[in-house]
Amino acid sequence: MKKILALALIAGMFMPLLSGAQEKKGKSPEEQFKALDTDKDSKLSKEEFIARVKDDAEKKGKAEQRFSRMDTNNDSFLSLEEFKAGSMKKK
Repeated sequence: MKKILALALIAGMFMPLLSGAQEKKGKSPEEQFKALDTDKDSKLSKEEFIARVKDDAEKKGKAEQRFSRMDTNNDSFLSLEEFKAGSMKKK
């Protein structure tokens, strides 16, 4: 009985951590796009796309490269369609 209670207690401690990770991963591309589109103009600038990367030059460089690959019409912005298509591809 003590083992069951101990396991339940431990599981209860880790459930919020697991559910938080699932919530972040579970966001749809539309929700992610909307969260990144800080000026609400229905397109993402490179600055908006990269803003989520905090003070890590290597990650910012990779984000810039990914933005360039996703911007298939080369207009320096990502439409929702470009974002969704790029989100489906592996990094």
